Amino acid sequence: MATRNLKKQLSLRGDKVIWIIVLLMALISIVAVYSSSYALAHRGGVSTFHILIGQMRSILISWAVLFVFYKAPLSLYRKWALPALGVIGLMLAVVLIQYYLLGTTKHLKAARWFDFGFGTIQPAEFAKIAVIIYLAKILEVKKFNDFKTFICWILIPVGGIAGMTLLGSFSATVIICLTCFVILVCSDIPRKYIYRTLGLVALAGSVAFGCNLAFGWFERLDTVTNRVERFFMSEEERQMLSLEEQQKIADKEYQSKEAEQAIQLGGLKGLGPGNSIKRNTLPNPYDDYIYSIIVEEWGLIVGSLVLFLYIWFLFRCVIIAQACKKPFAALSVIGLGCLITFQALIHIAVNIGAIPETGQTLPMISHGGTAYILMSAALGIILSINRTIEISKENEEKAKKALLWNNTETPEKSS
Repeated sequence: MATRNLKKQLSLRGDKVIWIIVLLMALISIVAVYSSSYALAHRGGVSTFHILIGQMRSILISWAVLFVFYKAPLSLYRKWALPALGVIGLMLAVVLIQYYLLGTTKHLKAARWFDFGFGTIQPAEFAKIAVIIYLAKILEVKKFNDFKTFICWILIPVGGIAGMTLLGSFSATVIICLTCFVILVCSDIPRKYIYRTLGLVALAGSVAFGCNLAFGWFERLDTVTNRVERFFMSEEERQMLSLEEQQKIADKEYQSKEAEQAIQLGGLKGLGPGNSIKRNTLPNPYDDYIYSIIVEEWGLIVGSLVLFLYIWFLFRCVIIAQACKKPFAALSVIGLGCLITFQALIHIAVNIGAIPETGQTLPMISHGGTAYILMSAALGIILSINRTIEISKENEEKAKKALLWNNTETPEKSS
């Protein structure tokens, strides 16, 4: 009996396709990180095999986190949705204090790291998940009969988190806002509220850029503006610059140009595993630009397969959301699915030179760390919701069978 209960506890429910995608991404991650980690190993004074072992350890830890979140009951996420957002808000506030007032994290060059003294984390990565769960919770329990309620419970808390994140990471803020927009569209919020929100976001963005131009309050916007200007600068405009200015632009574009060249070298079939040329010259090929190394070594065929895995994953999330009976579950799955997919698409777009560089990793594939673990937690929540759906269906079927059995009993048995 004890053995049967143990097997039941360890048995994996949830969407089998998503479990397979998680496994495939882990295998791709191990190979890609090992192949692209020469520079990381050289800087750390270790071997690439040491990096391989570290990545495998990170994956195992992430799987443990995924399993914990997968086993957690759905009621737990509902219960902690509001407190979690509050904690993340405090962490982001401390990040800003450490960077702008105390100056203890100025050497990290951006207000995005929470410094414990013995290590750092990026609260913006936590904020991505916390905002989604909070928004799903509020949209389920609150009645938005007027725009004032919408402002108090959605625009102010979510906008506050997005505003603090903006001071450290523009791309993370964009991902949060895009995901929230999809959640709102998928909810039963009146469309006029969404239109007003878009107008307010546009107004807030204009004010932020204006304040930055006048007072320099949002230094990350300078970085974004410069990247966009360089990205859209024509060859004629470049030729009009001095040689010194041209060299500065070339230095800034070095990473993106190297990534584009890696993809061109890969072609359709790739150079072969371990034969990457750009892994030795491309900065951060194991995280921000790992997709370009995958294409260089494995070709556009495997590169397209990686892209397909994320699209397939989002499709499965949509199917799970359609099976949900409660708004919280459906909106959480849609939000978390979009979060992972949007980040992957942004990473791939940067690597192929479609958009300016952003510094976003490839979810579940880039070198392990806080982001890898948190994405695993997001996957765990999705699979937990799917597990809950399956258990509910099984209980309903059992109840129907029991009712059918009772109705078909003979009079003799009934007596």
